[in-house]
Amino acid sequence: MAFGLAGTSASYTMLIPFLPLYLMELGTPQEDVMFWSGGVFSITFFIAAVMAPIWGRFADKYGKKRMAVRAAIGLMAAYFVGGLVMSPVQLLGMRVLQGFANGFMPAVLAITSSIAPKKQMGYALGIVQTGQIIGSVMGPLMGGFISDLVGMRMSFFVASAFLLLVLLLVVFFVDDPDQGSLKHLNHPRLLLRMISAMQPAIG
Repeated sequence: MAFGLAGTSASYTMLIPFLPLYLMELGTPQEDVMFWSGGVFSITFFIAAVMAPIWGRFADKYGKKRMAVRAAIGLMAAYFVGGLVMSPVQLLGMRVLQGFANGFMPAVLAITSSIAPKKQMGYALGIVQTGQIIGSVMGPLMGGFISDLVGMRMSFFVASAFLLLVLLLVVFFVDDPDQGSLKHLNHPRLLLRMISAMQPAIG
């Protein structure tokens, strides 16, 4: 979980500080850069705020791991699209997509709080948030280096590759806490015992 948050935070902060420069690279007139910068910055947070309770409800219904996977796939796609855009309007659309993909960090924190021992809950959450902080610190440095070396557009593809690694980490190395209490229902004998044990209380 810590590595996953480090990857998502690094991919985010390696791009966001340089969006005004990217707008100029896309041919935005100098006098319009501030306007478009405000738009592309704010639209993602607006969409994320609207979708947050919806994704939370989906996490309760379909599972926290699935929401983490959904967010990772969405961010990976958004960053890849960001490397293909050719105009400020298309960049704004990419940021809208990024807003819909939001929710990875809440899912990670929920998973961590579900699987960590109660006596080590604070320590576990601290480790996970340390991963986020490390990614946030390293992201701008990496973004500046990559942009200077191969151009801003390539930074989006690198960020997308980071999210692919994060996705693989979540899929193959993270247990789904929401299935722990349900997997035993696949065994009919256990199910019958649970039902028989509940009957006196129901009666």
